[in-house]
Amino acid sequence: MSVLEIENLNVYYIMNSRRIHAVRNLSIKIEEGEVLGLVGESGSGKSTFGMSLLRILPESARITADKMVFKRVNSNGQILDSDILKLSETNLRRLRWNHISMIFQSSMNSLNPVARIEDQLADALFWHGYKKGIIDERIDNYLRLAELPESVRYSFPHELSGGMKQRVAIAMSLICNPELVIADEPTTALDVVVQRKILKLLVESKSKLKLSVIFITHDISLLASLAQRVGVMYAGSLVELAPANELFKSPLHPYSIGLMATIPKLEDVKDELFELPGSPPDMSKEVVGCPFTARCKYASQICISQTPDLRQIAPGHFVSCHNAEVIKNGINN
Repeated sequence: MSVLEIENLNVYYIMNSRRIHAVRNLSIKIEEGEVLGLVGESGSGKSTFGMSLLRILPESARITADKMVFKRVNSNGQILDSDILKLSETNLRRLRWNHISMIFQSSMNSLNPVARIEDQLADALFWHGYKKGIIDERIDNYLRLAELPESVRYSFPHELSGGMKQRVAIAMSLICNPELVIADEPTTALDVVVQRKILKLLVESKSKLKLSVIFITHDISLLASLAQRVGVMYAGSLVELAPANELFKSPLHPYSIGLMATIPKLEDVKDELFELPGSPPDMSKEVVGCPFTARCKYASQICISQTPDLRQIAPGHFVSCHNAEVIKNGINN
């Protein structure tokens, strides 16, 4: 069953009478129990997409979609649909953390610096109807799940390391037992050892709690052993979507190919790492044709005038590129 179905999502910001397009015509489904990786360079619209699912964008943002439905199964086995864009503020509060939660990009900014950890965890539970005895028990259970000592519950954020604060943020996102978790750059600024522990925690939590996860990152290598499918975003659009093993083996969009080339390989010693030339387009202007044309070595005349659709080129493999067949044949040959 799909837990989330989105069709033609657009998000833009109003700034000084200008429209800054952050997400363009994005359509995707998230399956039950799936980890979907979402990758792209800074400014590609990944975080805006994640926050639009909870409708926690600033007032300057405008969200439109043909469909933006969250599905869940209640205690009686019935499938309940929630149209996220039509929910009242009261119903949105019930949806957030109870059913869809988020691990924010920087834990040191998402935690309240003047409140103890237990108070912050208790707030999330209290506002979703949990009683005192259950609150204490769940705090203990979820701190233990995050492999944190009991002393952490009595600590302030400044008394914890970056990795511990990140695990607190993960515990907070899981504590109401949601069906879908949006992890927005949860390993940013952490060393590789702590990164591995955080990823291990997410994988184990997914299995124990039967979660679906949207894992947002700019580091595509993190998704190799984590995600079942990977979506590549560029200039606010989804340009490639494929099973993770297939995307890593044979990416078909020129941008995805460029991202793969930036991953250093142990057996390939080079004086300089590969750098994708050029810059993304100005999102305040209308994009005519393919937004990647100026940076693409495969670009042809049609790329300049016609925006490519996201189309299936192999089972489960979708690409938004006019020359995907040419690229595919080149890889196979």
